[in-house]
Amino acid sequence: MTQQTSERALLFHIKRAWEQINYQLFNQRLTSPSFTLLSGGKLLGSWKPRERIISLQKEMVYSSPWLEVLEVLKHEMAHQYVSEFLKVEGESAHGPSFRKVCSERSIDFKSGGHVNYDPSIKKLLAKVNKLLALAESDNSYEAEQAAQRAQQLLLKHHIQLGQESPDITIDYEYFNVNMGFKQLGIPKSRRYQYEYGIANLLSEHFFVSAIWVSAYSVKEEREGRVLEICGRHEDLEIASYVYDFIHNHLKLAWETYRREKNAKGLKKRLSFSLGLVQGFSAQFQRYEADHDEDTRALIHIGKSVTQEYLACRYPKISQRRSSSWSPSGDYHQGYREGHALHLRRGVKAERGQSGEKLKLELNP
Repeated sequence: MTQQTSERALLFHIKRAWEQINYQLFNQRLTSPSFTLLSGGKLLGSWKPRERIISLQKEMVYSSPWLEVLEVLKHEMAHQYVSEFLKVEGESAHGPSFRKVCSERSIDFKSGGHVNYDPSIKKLLAKVNKLLALAESDNSYEAEQAAQRAQQLLLKHHIQLGQESPDITIDYEYFNVNMGFKQLGIPKSRRYQYEYGIANLLSEHFFVSAIWVSAYSVKEEREGRVLEICGRHEDLEIASYVYDFIHNHLKLAWETYRREKNAKGLKKRLSFSLGLVQGFSAQFQRYEADHDEDTRALIHIGKSVTQEYLACRYPKISQRRSSSWSPSGDYHQGYREGHALHLRRGVKAERGQSGEKLKLELNP
């Protein structure tokens, strides 16, 4: 594919993303503009009202995760909304009207930035990092205790947040300061049940909300769906590590099981993988089962905030149920493997069965 053809295909996907965002966030009040890619310069994007052109920096589009490209596109669409629908005049480009439009839709009105954790958050991540390092121990008891203690620290953090701010006002300003999103993995046209299981695990136990969104891989010129998680910045850090850890362990555990049991075929691998993921999830359910009602209520506060933030980013979402499935021997072996799984080191301290499981997806 030539560069010209590649850019034409890319602009097509940008236009389609614009249409989805217009539906999701702007109630289809915007009229489609022209789109172009620009080389060089410091601006990641621009909106030219007279020419009715949205421009995106080519280097940024080719080098950034698709969800980050979409955030720049949303930013420019907010400019378009202010100028063409609200018809605001006499304000600076990033004036009150623009900031209000962005805040109401959880759009970053800045050009991006680094997450600066406060000292208490850095201390939390450092403690979790140390405990997860202990989970590398060959002593299974020590590893289990370390993983359990790490999960307890995460729960304690959110319990404290609920105690310190029992009547906290969850508004757009709170979202802008405390919340964020992150893309996990790469766009794929087909997703398996164990992958939805990982998303459910993160949502249920790591204080993030997960949603499968349409995305495009610029380098591979492939469209599909990708997992997006929303939550507090420190929770995104930890959930991202857990996501990577589980995927890496799935490969190692399957290779060991395949050699020992002479297991072959995609069906067996997928069954084993789902069992492992759900076995791992059962660990955290066991850790959380002993909390009293008041503590569970405080934990619920932390989880509900991420759900509200997700609803702000995607007001129009659908819930689909996965198909029925019967566990096999490979699944049960994977479940036992996952139930014995322990988190290993990976969190940075210094940075910005199967019943029917619900998975969130965007409406087409």
